[in-house]
Amino acid sequence: MTSSAYGAIIEKAYELRSANPKEAQRIIKSVNRDDLKGIDRDRFDYIHAYLLYITGDIAWSITAFERLVVEASDFDQQFAAYASLANLYGGTQKWAKGFKALEYLSDNIQKVSSIEAEEHGHMAAVNFYTAIEETESVVAYIQPLLEGDYSLRFSCMIKMHWISAVNEADYKSLNEEIFTELLTRCEELNEPILQLGTYQELAFYYLKTEQVNKAFSLLSKHLDFAINVDYKPLSDEFHQMLSIVYLNYEEFDKAKFHAEKVLENLDRGLYSNASTSAYETLSKVAVSDGDYRRALEYYKKYSEAKSFVLNRENAKLFSVQRAKQESVEKSNKIALLDKENSLLKANVMLDEQSEQNQNLIYILILVLLLSAAYWIYKSRSNYQKLQKISRIDGLTDIANRHYFTDYSIDISTRNAKDNRPVSFIMFDLDDFKKINDTYGHRVGDVALKSAANAAKIVCRKDDLIGRLGGEEFGIMLSDCTIQKAVAVAEACRTEIERAAVSEEFDFKLTASFGISGSELVGYDFDNIFDNADKALYESKTKGKNTVSVLNK
Repeated sequence: MTSSAYGAIIEKAYELRSANPKEAQRIIKSVNRDDLKGIDRDRFDYIHAYLLYITGDIAWSITAFERLVVEASDFDQQFAAYASLANLYGGTQKWAKGFKALEYLSDNIQKVSSIEAEEHGHMAAVNFYTAIEETESVVAYIQPLLEGDYSLRFSCMIKMHWISAVNEADYKSLNEEIFTELLTRCEELNEPILQLGTYQELAFYYLKTEQVNKAFSLLSKHLDFAINVDYKPLSDEFHQMLSIVYLNYEEFDKAKFHAEKVLENLDRGLYSNASTSAYETLSKVAVSDGDYRRALEYYKKYSEAKSFVLNRENAKLFSVQRAKQESVEKSNKIALLDKENSLLKANVMLDEQSEQNQNLIYILILVLLLSAAYWIYKSRSNYQKLQKISRIDGLTDIANRHYFTDYSIDISTRNAKDNRPVSFIMFDLDDFKKINDTYGHRVGDVALKSAANAAKIVCRKDDLIGRLGGEEFGIMLSDCTIQKAVAVAEACRTEIERAAVSEEFDFKLTASFGISGSELVGYDFDNIFDNADKALYESKTKGKNTVSVLNK
């Protein structure tokens, strides 16, 4: 067959690439690549690279798309390959390469000749912003696209991404009709992952708006569908939300069943938000059964999983910010080189100009030098801002978990050399979920700030205060005995209890505390952290709003 005779076959495989990957694979295998030329070969290579991604061969998929970027004879197909690379770089946390691909897409999207290639570029940008969790950027980017004249598949996909982002940032602006409209419009696509993703977001919306019965009905109805699609992250989300619903109904056996489903075939150390929630559910179920030993075991796994997820997110945040900074520094270097070239030209002009023009040239050189100095200053300023972003929790203005942990390890190591005591206080706001659910996330954020401010009031200038994640905080105290740490914790507990969180709502904010330190378990920070975590758990079981210390 000639290359043109293969055109219809290749297009069929392209149409089925996500809806029916196995059939697309079968079709592609029936085509001899050596018989293809030009755009037919480009299309064949694109489908091949895409199917590698679908079947899980991510590294080979990236290699195939990178080769297509170089070898493609058609600009639109080259652009689509760049778009796929932006998606893959985001998914594999190759942020620097992702930003570079995104920059290429932004610079060239006006040059593409087909709507399909334009859709590839827009979708890549949305996916990349989603991967780096810039929710506001996702909403802002998609908003002008919603009314565009695009294909049904693209329109449905960006609408689902828009709903997901809004559901995370401002769910109160959504309603059931928005979800129903999307499902009705996109059901003819026969894209099961898209349908299930919309059901999942709708269930999430129901839970946020306290429509638990509707969430339960929706999740139960489509659970088998989610399982049969055989896409584990999606089925895990269904099981995880069902475990939360059954826990709310106090149907503990069913809550346990769905939580355990999430943890089936879990690779230890590769935790997700779903598996973290599952461990928390199993801990609560064990408490309801009176099996406190098992509850503690699950709570430790929950803490380990939560710590892993938070550390991963902090590492991602730092990597993203570093990639952005590298991009800024690269632009600054280019600008500086341009200024240096201008200086060289100015020197040549100086030699050639008459004496009466030399003063003017000197002024020009001075301006260029000042401009170069300004660029250096801006680069330094951006680095300092990046350093602060990578260390500080944006809401409470105290150390984030990643920086808190690293610096606490340094404190322990330094004090161990001189045998000086260190103490660690861990505290957790009581019934924080109830505050969020009852009064809203705005009040919940104020409560978190109040807790951080209370810690600042009672702590010394050199004490390290950090947000460990969610409603959990830590205080690292150098040259501090356990006895003094108990006094600090009691003062902090009292200060939190006295805090007026909201003039609009009248409720008391309390916290539970656990204390550990070198006097109890030595200077290894992991041991100090685990011991304080257990002490905090004891405070919770003793009725909350109290301070506990456990001997090893």
